[in-house]
Amino acid sequence: MHREYLRVVEVMFLNTFKADIIRCFNLKRIIFILLAFIAVLLGGQAQYIQICSELSYEKRKGIIEILGNALLFDKFKIVLVVLLAALHTNSFCKDDNTHYLRMILNRTNIVYYTWARFLTNMAVVIILSVLGFILSAVVLFPFFPIISLFQDYDCYYKELALNYHFLYIIFMGFQFGIVVAAFSSIGLAFSTFQPNAFVSIGIAGLVFFLSASYIPPESVFDVLPLVSMTPSFIKSDDASRILNLSWSIFYPVLVIMASGYIFYRRLDWRAGNGNI
Repeated sequence: MHREYLRVVEVMFLNTFKADIIRCFNLKRIIFILLAFIAVLLGGQAQYIQICSELSYEKRKGIIEILGNALLFDKFKIVLVVLLAALHTNSFCKDDNTHYLRMILNRTNIVYYTWARFLTNMAVVIILSVLGFILSAVVLFPFFPIISLFQDYDCYYKELALNYHFLYIIFMGFQFGIVVAAFSSIGLAFSTFQPNAFVSIGIAGLVFFLSASYIPPESVFDVLPLVSMTPSFIKSDDASRILNLSWSIFYPVLVIMASGYIFYRRLDWRAGNGNI
């Protein structure tokens, strides 16, 4: 009996998650956001790329350095956050404003709906971020070496960058993606209070801007070290890579889980008060 119940629960959740993934898959929107992501990521480094391209190939900065420079200094990171947040942050607004939410909750419950919504959001944001970094590297590859040929690249995760170039680029995309997923989750949670698509997406960008601008650099909650691939928990280049990497992943996941809990509590309150 217990196994049968668990099987029903599993099927219900998987069906909800599958339906959410299918609804999220809009090829035209995904391609548009992906191309815009690449344009902003590389466009913010246009002057830096131009200067490097005027040097001989052997003396040019590498692709990894260019992308790393974008994560560390680029002022357009907030635009990248808003672009990725536009993938799924407004999904609840669509369900609520069209009253499709009532139909969904007739086939599943609030717990599974919440899990499916936040897991889908995290997955699509991370995947698009990784693809954005990979394709940006592909665009640069005919003109720049993968890593500088004339000097040693110095970064916190140096061993990974020097020995596993492609994996490091994926790592950059993943780290940026999971941070954006955390901020888009905040926007998703906010949408249960104010189901407006533009507001929910804007909240993700606004909270990122406030966090990047006003959280002290010495704090473990500073988000800039997370996206720039620098020490995040112990602020030292000699600190354990495993410890700082674990914090760089755990911190955004914690924000996602907290946002999911707020989303669930608010939706449960609305259901209890007939506001669905």
